[in-house]
Amino acid sequence: MNKFRRSKRVLLLVLVLSATVLFIQPAAADPPYLFNRTDKLSDSYPGDTATNVIGFQIGYTTAMLGSIEIQFCSNSPLIAEPCTSPVGFDASGALLSNQIGNTGFSISNLSSTNAIILTRTPVAGNNDNNTYQLDNIVNPTTLGTYYVRLTIYPTTDASGAYTIAGGIALSTISRLTINSIVPPYLLFCSAIVIVDHNCADATGNYVNLGSFNQNQTSSGISEFTVATNAQYGFSVTIDGDTLRSGINPIPALSSPTVSLIGDSQFGLNLQTNSVPPVGADPFGADATGTIASNYDVPNQFMFNSGNVVLASVAPSGFETYTVSYIANVNSNQPPGFYVTTISFICLANF
Repeated sequence: MNKFRRSKRVLLLVLVLSATVLFIQPAAADPPYLFNRTDKLSDSYPGDTATNVIGFQIGYTTAMLGSIEIQFCSNSPLIAEPCTSPVGFDASGALLSNQIGNTGFSISNLSSTNAIILTRTPVAGNNDNNTYQLDNIVNPTTLGTYYVRLTIYPTTDASGAYTIAGGIALSTISRLTINSIVPPYLLFCSAIVIVDHNCADATGNYVNLGSFNQNQTSSGISEFTVATNAQYGFSVTIDGDTLRSGINPIPALSSPTVSLIGDSQFGLNLQTNSVPPVGADPFGADATGTIASNYDVPNQFMFNSGNVVLASVAPSGFETYTVSYIANVNSNQPPGFYVTTISFICLANF
């Protein structure tokens, strides 16, 4: 009976000791961590020189604050582990250009290639949000993750026991390259009527000059629209023949000439005319086209197949031009049905 009771007492003693160990374990925990830890990099490309804006909140207001160690490690953010400097990383030329929160710091001459020590005369820290802008830091030259360790000390030289700490993970990344192509374009059409430079709304391809009469000038118009992003602009050329009926032509004007009633002549220009009253001024926006001098004089007409009638030396916005045609005949002009086909050819200069 007595032996049984002694065994029971030993069991109770073990339970009490075990409970005591559980209560005292939290007292051996590490110091508290910094809150809201950030490092905003101005450039995360490997090997580039960047600005690091370090941010954190201390979370207490009574402990003395004399120095902050900012250590850059390739292997771990944990304070208890050895720190391996990231390959190519260099903070030896770092500059403290701005500080907010707990201020009054300067960079200690105890700083190294991968560790920056901010130092000041020790005073009680506050619970402000802190930011420290560090310029002229060279990123690691390898791609991937590396870490910042932040450690707060009451001493001025980051020596002795620290009071609070925390870690941040960063990464160097490849640059994102965005490519886009602006395709070359030339928009051109010819018709009797083109509405608002829109070739889809262009209508007609037949200019009817009516019945020729030796006592009056016959006239008509057509239009063409052009636009391009060609670096060196464009040119518009006319191609075709004068009016003919079988073997009988109406002579084309080989140089700018006024319309003469009673003379056989055929020509065109790109101007507003009063004799006869036919044509219209070009219209459009951001246009760079220039009418060729032989086709740019009001009331003077000519026609030479192969002539450039309009040209530009730069990209051009939409512009619509009016082509004015005139025909006169003399009393000896043979009767017949006179016709021609004229083409306008536009080439862009890329």
